[in-house]
Amino acid sequence: MTRLRVTVQDAEKVGSEAQWKAEGAMGLVMKGQGVQAIYGPKADVLKSDIQDILDSGEVIPETLPSQMTEAQKNAVHFKGVTEEVYSVADGQVIELEQVKDPVFSQKMMGDGFAVEPANGNIVSPVSGTVSSIFPTKHALGLVTAEGLEVLVHIGLDTVSFGRKTIRCEGFRRSSSSCW
Repeated sequence: MTRLRVTVQDAEKVGSEAQWKAEGAMGLVMKGQGVQAIYGPKADVLKSDIQDILDSGEVIPETLPSQMTEAQKNAVHFKGVTEEVYSVADGQVIELEQVKDPVFSQKMMGDGFAVEPANGNIVSPVSGTVSSIFPTKHALGLVTAEGLEVLVHIGLDTVSFGRKTIRCEGFRRSSSSCW
């Protein structure tokens, strides 16, 4: 999961994308009453934390972006890592800006590229360790020895895929996932 999705009664109360970014989101996508807050691979952890708070019955205090310190607002998280990244598949490389999903085309998940695959083989674009496997098996996070974080995302509108089997090429495989 890279996005926290929710349907709201009043979209006017959601706030601006700038406010969400000030609070740590990578971006915000709104479609009618549907809201998607983009957090990347940490979205699963945030979802779990939010559910724990909601289940606890605790009163949640309102925090506004204006309450953040200047250091928090101006924090930059660039690691300064440069590595070669290879294509994940044989096929046509597409500029990220041309992808028909604003999360990718607006680089909310970071810079990168897309590939229209010529066959069904997907391979790791870097040498590294699998840091996360998404529940629907449509994406996985990799971390190189130098600390570069890479997301391999298979397909668009993948929330509708459900739990499907993916073929693992270049990854070790268990009965239910690749790593």
